[in-house]
Amino acid sequence: MTKHSRSTLKKPGRGAQAALLRVLYGAMDRLRLSETAFIVGMAAFVGLAAGYGGVAFREMLELARRFFCDAAWYLKYVSVGFDSPEAALAVRAQIESVHMLGGANPLGFLSWPFLIGVCAFGGLLVAPMVFFLAREAKGHGVPEVMDAIARRGGLIRVRVVLVKAVASVLSIATGASVGSEGPIVQIGSAIGSSVGQFFRVARERMTILVGCGAAGGIAVIFNAPIAGIMFALEVILGDFTVGTLSAVVISAVMATVVRHVYYADEPVFHNMTYEYVSIYEVGTYMLLGLIAGLIALLYVRMVYKLEDAFDDSRIPRLLRPALGGALVGVIAVFFPQVLGVGYESIDLALTAQLGLGALVALALLKLAATALSIGSGASGGIFAPSLFIGAMTGGAVGMVVHTLFPEVTAPTGAYALVGMAAVFAAATHAPITAILILFEMTLDYKVILPVMLAVIMATMVKRALMTESIYTLKLARKGVRIHAGREETIMKSLCVREVMRADAVKIRHDMPFNEVVEIVLSSPETMFFVVDSEGMLKGEISLHTVKDILQEQGLDLLVLADDVMTPAQTFVTPDTTLAETMRRFSARHTDVLPVVESKQNPRFVGVLSRAVIIDAYNREILRQSALGIRYLRGGSDGRTVEAVELPVEFITREISIPQGFVGMTLQQLDLRTRHGVTVLAVRHPGGGPQGDEMPDPQKPLTAGDRMVVVGRVDDLNRLED
Repeated sequence: MTKHSRSTLKKPGRGAQAALLRVLYGAMDRLRLSETAFIVGMAAFVGLAAGYGGVAFREMLELARRFFCDAAWYLKYVSVGFDSPEAALAVRAQIESVHMLGGANPLGFLSWPFLIGVCAFGGLLVAPMVFFLAREAKGHGVPEVMDAIARRGGLIRVRVVLVKAVASVLSIATGASVGSEGPIVQIGSAIGSSVGQFFRVARERMTILVGCGAAGGIAVIFNAPIAGIMFALEVILGDFTVGTLSAVVISAVMATVVRHVYYADEPVFHNMTYEYVSIYEVGTYMLLGLIAGLIALLYVRMVYKLEDAFDDSRIPRLLRPALGGALVGVIAVFFPQVLGVGYESIDLALTAQLGLGALVALALLKLAATALSIGSGASGGIFAPSLFIGAMTGGAVGMVVHTLFPEVTAPTGAYALVGMAAVFAAATHAPITAILILFEMTLDYKVILPVMLAVIMATMVKRALMTESIYTLKLARKGVRIHAGREETIMKSLCVREVMRADAVKIRHDMPFNEVVEIVLSSPETMFFVVDSEGMLKGEISLHTVKDILQEQGLDLLVLADDVMTPAQTFVTPDTTLAETMRRFSARHTDVLPVVESKQNPRFVGVLSRAVIIDAYNREILRQSALGIRYLRGGSDGRTVEAVELPVEFITREISIPQGFVGMTLQQLDLRTRHGVTVLAVRHPGGGPQGDEMPDPQKPLTAGDRMVVVGRVDDLNRLED
């Protein structure tokens, strides 16, 4: 195996799996496969698995839907009295074939006791399965995937595949107002994670495979490989690098190929022939985007409000989904269109077969039904409900503007089509995915300009009013910030205490100016901080201020530090994160900030410079890269051992502490700036693991210490000399 492919793998371990992996790795070694080839191969496998997983899920859903519909109609035969069970089922089949009688789920034509009972029964089936087997299967699933990537390196339990599939099938088939796309994403992601766990890939490769599974899931359910790719990159991974893109593309293509084997290569929605009519529609589509953004905001808030209401209630956990299902059933007694996924009703909105009152009512009631289903604990996605709500919202807006301005506006269906993408984009903060998925679901490019306009407008409105999406809000409420990039994550993981300089020069507020000058001229610093008699921070004096006063003859004999200082406007505490500290640097346009004990107790305890923060960030980046990339190589005794692959031209070396370093801190030595090396660990006298520790910038080095450092050979040699 080549040097590069090694970074993808971890220890095989023991047992049959280990033996299989050793055979695989041996073959890779003989073929000299690169890391790219290995990842692409696994991405293709994940795509195939996600494709077949999506096909299986779709078939399971159809079987379950028919089973519950047939069972409910059979019960109706028993209670109402059809001539025979076959007659009852024939009536049900006739209802289903007549265009779903207004887009309604066949369950909706049951009498109200049976309808409410079936919806509640589904909740009773789902609750124990989710509660006892895999709680990650509750709700729409995508936040759990994002959380697994952010905090667990892409690790998702294998059982989630089966539990999520069965729980979502039961929820949708019994009328819960949820979609099938979120489950497919979670199932595909879990498949990708399972494949990665089997092959024991490293953390950074595991997340790519999770994204591959998500892309494959979207591709197979919507017949939309491009949208699947963008969803994985934009929402799940937040990574658009070439390596990640290549793997995700391969996976989405393979999943789509699987779909084409079993289903016709057709768009989800047919006969869409809408187009951009006139320049006056810029205003109407912007209006639609504004309304869609507000509807998306209401949608997100209602979902989480009802989830909080159920969580805070005294209702037993195992009964909450049943109660939510029963309430959805009550709504469905009057508007059966809210049951299930609702694609039939979307078709009616796209073809302008619903009136204004029906469009408005269905938009609001579908929103409420989805919030009840997700909030109470049903298993399913928010993707399809977003499209449903968007279609009804867009249809209502389109009906109004087309009635008022028929000559310069497109038909109602065009606005329903655009509204689908706008509400989804605003709710998920995924505008590129929304634009692409609408195009692939309709194969209609003529309406792309209005879609882009409304989608961006809706997303901007929603983000202005709520920074989190329907996916990330669930994690943000737990303290997990997904949209923060690697840089911000690192800066938030470090605090001022770790990098501040505690031996900063202090200037007393009553110090004569001539003494201030002596301190300033003898120090390399450019900013000095003034304290009172109790050590409390009062202000600051810059080198430029001192120079200006020195030019005034005789003035230096008349003033004190108090007279020339500027009141301290900004400070940080030892617990302030470096991310927040950098924001304060930018706000002040300064390179040095004072550190005080706390906001309530402004005792001056040190200083912090922008350069020190940048150095700490670079050191952490290098440390994570060096310690996080693992690969396999053959040991002298034939066993596999774990090692670290460093950046090109870098090596690690253990060196003794030079005599001149004794008593100094790593922060004072600033080895990275002065010598170009980074300290990975400090080993104290006595040796052994118990004597090793991560470098503490503030801890003085002692005689006999040794450092594990990384750097270029020439830099390391100069350091030892």
